[in-house]
Amino acid sequence: MGERSKGPVLVPCPVEGCERTLTVPALAPDGAEGLCVCLAVRLRLTWFYGGPPEYGRTPHLTVVGPARGGRMIRERLREMGLDRPLLTPAQAAAVLEVGRPTVEHLIREGRVRTVRVGRKVYITAASLEHLVEGGVPAAQAAWLALRLMERAGLRVELFTDPKGGFRASAGGKEALGVSPEEALLALAEALAKEEEA
Repeated sequence: MGERSKGPVLVPCPVEGCERTLTVPALAPDGAEGLCVCLAVRLRLTWFYGGPPEYGRTPHLTVVGPARGGRMIRERLREMGLDRPLLTPAQAAAVLEVGRPTVEHLIREGRVRTVRVGRKVYITAASLEHLVEGGVPAAQAAWLALRLMERAGLRVELFTDPKGGFRASAGGKEALGVSPEEALLALAEALAKEEEA
């Protein structure tokens, strides 16, 4: 076996269509898991020995499975005691199981929504859910749900809840959410379940 590399190794993402290069720390353990920067899949690191002489071993990334969805992010936040609307970059990195540089990269690319309070920067938990689950942005989905409820003849009311968050009501149903979008989507889901019954 050769010597360990002294610095990080750049490895292309194995996901077809993803042209990103991942930085693998030289001391990363065999079997370590994480997400690609595109957050489409979970990856596992395997070291192969007998690679280039300057490294002594070569990193290989394999796809383990799809990234966790938004609902999983909410559950993970609860498990970690971080069930709140704003997270620090370090907390977001822990939730996503990536390094802080990856979170900072996502911030620079505008892929997560940030809120500045004084000198501190926070990431919204809703933007982490959207990032991982992909699909239609929550704001657009909430707007579409609102339009459909209004077309169905329902008067939709949205107001802040005294206990925190937002409350949406229509057709005798009420729903709570951390954001106005989440409250509207929860209301639309409750009304849809009522229609199905």
